[in-house]
Amino acid sequence: MATYNPKVQVHVSRGSVSLLTQALRNETVNIIAIDLRALTAFEDLRIEPLTPLAGGFIGRAGHPLRLQQQIDLTMLRQYPVMSTPLSDEISRNLATELGAEAHPNGIMAINSEDINGMLDVVEVTDAIFFGMFATAKARIAAGKLQVIEVQPSVARLGRYALVSMAGCSEPPPLKLFRGFAHDHFQD
Repeated sequence: MATYNPKVQVHVSRGSVSLLTQALRNETVNIIAIDLRALTAFEDLRIEPLTPLAGGFIGRAGHPLRLQQQIDLTMLRQYPVMSTPLSDEISRNLATELGAEAHPNGIMAINSEDINGMLDVVEVTDAIFFGMFATAKARIAAGKLQVIEVQPSVARLGRYALVSMAGCSEPPPLKLFRGFAHDHFQD
């Protein structure tokens, strides 16, 4: 918006899916980008899926786990794991893929909405981040962070969507925002 429509005022809000969905319904925001799997009631909403994003575990460059040939859940649990609040589906998938002890209630030491803050901590400690690789893309490219493959290795994909109120007219800048999101929301 700053480049293509600098006179438009943009307000960015963060929070849980339920809080953001309520803000949408209260008309305090026009559109939200959320984890699609955390959306429960949606009959009154317009949902536009975005490109799925790959995710998993991320640690600092030189993390002690990177010295291991194969990393399993027991090894991973020796370090604090942090993530954003996870949907029930992601929680079930982790427990199915890695075992019951991988459920976020048992594995996540830190839960926060502040992804950059968590990545800052991961860069300088042995804490491990669980989330989308795209959130750490620049840090991974710079060699500050690395993906930690936990066995069994499976494709973990985040499914996100743009959500707005169905049947409502939208301000013209939202078309620009939608195009930007579809063009840039990818690995």
